[in-house]
Amino acid sequence: MINACVNPKFQLKRLYTASHELFHILYMKCILNNDYSKRIVWYVEGMAQFMSGEKDYLTEDTFKEFYFNVREKTKTIPKMDALKHGKSFVNEDYNGYDLCYLSIKYLSETLSDIQFKNLMSDFSKITQLGDNIINKMFSYYDEKLESRIVKK
Repeated sequence: MINACVNPKFQLKRLYTASHELFHILYMKCILNNDYSKRIVWYVEGMAQFMSGEKDYLTEDTFKEFYFNVREKTKTIPKMDALKHGKSFVNEDYNGYDLCYLSIKYLSETLSDIQFKNLMSDFSKITQLGDNIINKMFSYYDEKLESRIVKK
């Protein structure tokens, strides 16, 4: 408890990490029924980040900065359904974690609440979305964030 007062940011990171990993465990147990072969990495990693709140620190302005930084550093758009952990997940061409998070955030903003919830167990729909989600997400945020820049 003393550590939380001495260094609250460190303690929050621990909480986010625990929440992130707990999402993986619950998703594996409750949705995938412990069948690891059904796991779609981009979706599960994006949801773990989204649901854990680890990027909730992003305000409107810092999200814009985060997004454009990811956009600029993404030299190659990966096939999301083919993403696996390891060197192919984070490399000099893209950061898979950031792309996964942005993809899920995009879905949360463009799907209804019920569609977003139902997507969790619709593996064929997740796979279908993965085919082109990065391009759609980039188009969506380019338009949304660029229009905010022009208005100011």
